[in-house]
Amino acid sequence: MALLNKMELDENWMNFFQAGLVHILEKNDPEKALAYAWQLYSSGEKYYSELEEEDTALNIYRHCLILLNLINDKGQCNAFIPIEKLLSSQPIDPSCVWNPFLFDPGIILVKKIKLLRDISTMIDEYSDLEHINVWPCRLEIKISYENLLGFYRKEPSSIDFINRERFNYFIQSGWKLLEKNHTQLVCRMCQSISRSFDQLPKTKSLELSKLWAGALEKDGHIELAIKKAQEANDKDLVARLNQELEDLKSDSEPDEEWIRGTLAEHVTQSLEQAKEREKSPKKKRRSRL
Repeated sequence: MALLNKMELDENWMNFFQAGLVHILEKNDPEKALAYAWQLYSSGEKYYSELEEEDTALNIYRHCLILLNLINDKGQCNAFIPIEKLLSSQPIDPSCVWNPFLFDPGIILVKKIKLLRDISTMIDEYSDLEHINVWPCRLEIKISYENLLGFYRKEPSSIDFINRERFNYFIQSGWKLLEKNHTQLVCRMCQSISRSFDQLPKTKSLELSKLWAGALEKDGHIELAIKKAQEANDKDLVARLNQELEDLKSDSEPDEEWIRGTLAEHVTQSLEQAKEREKSPKKKRRSRL
């Protein structure tokens, strides 16, 4: 059975699933079956993002999981769990599936990190569609990195590798959150990152400061944003923020032409005259003998 083309795939996804079964159970060709599984996954994406048929997409993804389980591709099976969590009203708890994979001493760390990267990429696809369950899934990835730190706590080189990946994940998630205007959450996250990492390499510290500056700017704290932009050594950002601050100050100052001849002008003049009188030296009264 030839691979279904893209036009056929959307309507005939069940035939596609059956083709994958044939290559697993009869032809013993897991590589071709995996190709069918990924095209089936692409069909599920189309049903979700373009046709907006969430139930059909979930059904397709579950059939895709069946193929991957039969192929015995544990890594890819785990990567599909967030999609089920995103689309199902009664999702599987990802930690029940991920943790055995993450804590398996027979699986090298690189494969575990790749799993978390793949999951993050899949979640990003649904993040753009503003699905309600995106941010809980992001939190679970954060917890998964922390679990890995605990598992490899006696291996300094592994800890360094995990921390680099964890930092990159924080920064990428921060920019995604900022796009959705979750400014205060990003500020708290930046503060947490700066505390949880003892010493950041200079390049990473610059990345963090730039993200922090962006969050502070969007939250209206321009002066604090300027300080973070300076820490990030981003001269263009500093210049833009300084100009933004000047514009805000000029907008807040009253227009003299607009208030001329109004009660506000008279009140202002009276206050200034009163201040001048207070400044002028008072004459001493002569005492009467």
